[in-house]
Amino acid sequence: MSEAAVPMENDASKGSWFVLQTVTGQEEKALETLISQRDYDAHQGMDDGIGDVRVPMVKEEKRDKNNKLVVRNKKRYPGYVLIQLRLFDEEGRIRSEVWDLVKGTPGIIGFVGGTKPAALSDYEVAEMLRVEEEAMNSAPKPKVEYKVGDTVRLIGNSAFIGYEGVIESVDSERQRLKVSVNIFGRATPTEIGYEDVERVEDA
Repeated sequence: MSEAAVPMENDASKGSWFVLQTVTGQEEKALETLISQRDYDAHQGMDDGIGDVRVPMVKEEKRDKNNKLVVRNKKRYPGYVLIQLRLFDEEGRIRSEVWDLVKGTPGIIGFVGGTKPAALSDYEVAEMLRVEEEAMNSAPKPKVEYKVGDTVRLIGNSAFIGYEGVIESVDSERQRLKVSVNIFGRATPTEIGYEDVERVEDA
């Protein structure tokens, strides 16, 4: 699992969460650079103030030109990176070494909030944690299998919405069905997607 796909942590000992603005399309590169720097410094016994770094993702389902369902990860906040930092010292002053390290990372434009960045609230962090966890743990939708001879009801994307018909052929790769619908006593074939029908139980 990539760094960007691992659920966020909310460990206060690692600092507060801030938002960084990035050059569009450079989110992952900035994330990888920051994580590499953090891990290198830790190996050298140095504390650079960086805790966790995330590019929050959400799952997006779309159908391709062949009507096949494709699931992919999509950036929830394009152009932004979330970072957990010990940015302030005990007197509330910005730690210049941490500030300069982050600001000097390729792809990073700066902190949201400019020279006075505000940490995300506990509520905002909790909400992001919840969404990340749901996105990573969501189970794929159960796949419905149809077979020739099944009776289905047309529920969408058809001129025959509400009618019932019998499946004549199944294209499982494209998730398309050929259904024979009885209209005014005449069998009328129509092609329709899996998502636009429902099985008629006990038919």
